[in-house]
Amino acid sequence: MARDVFHSTVVKYLQAPSRDGVRVSGQNPSDQSPQRSVFYTPKITVSNVMSLAPKLVEVQEFLLRTQVDLAFIIETWLKTTIANTVVDMPGYSIIRRDRMSSDHGGVCPYIKENGSRFKQLQELSCCDDHEVLWVQLRSNRLPRGNRFSSLIVAVVYHSHWTETENSSMREYLFRSISVCC
Repeated sequence: MARDVFHSTVVKYLQAPSRDGVRVSGQNPSDQSPQRSVFYTPKITVSNVMSLAPKLVEVQEFLLRTQVDLAFIIETWLKTTIANTVVDMPGYSIIRRDRMSSDHGGVCPYIKENGSRFKQLQELSCCDDHEVLWVQLRSNRLPRGNRFSSLIVAVVYHSHWTETENSSMREYLFRSISVCC
């Protein structure tokens, strides 16, 4: 896989201190260290693929090999004339936001089919100027209780860098976060 073609950042699984006294498997009971519990943290990758369709096999191989739960793909370069079946991946669901006005652009998340429920948050979409796709994820493996009932994620592609465009995007993101949280 060419490094200059497929860059990614992967969030690793994390361990957090336990409040419920559950020990990590393999921990020595006589150990005086604080008790810890492993909370599920999804493995996430973000990639600017610059045309998804011709690189689908490479992207699929990477996701399967690294067992990524959520893949946020930007610059998909997909159009509405390209069916989902062209970019489907076994074991993953896809939601797309194709750019309508010109070439390039477009975003999509691939969501691993592991029992998690998800829905696109259409009410947070505002206009064609902002390439943002919002998704609510309800994993079966998130900590229960009042801490996390779901995750709200956004796939964002912002290719314009004028002060006015930056300000508009920033205001839109802050407004959207305040609505959903």
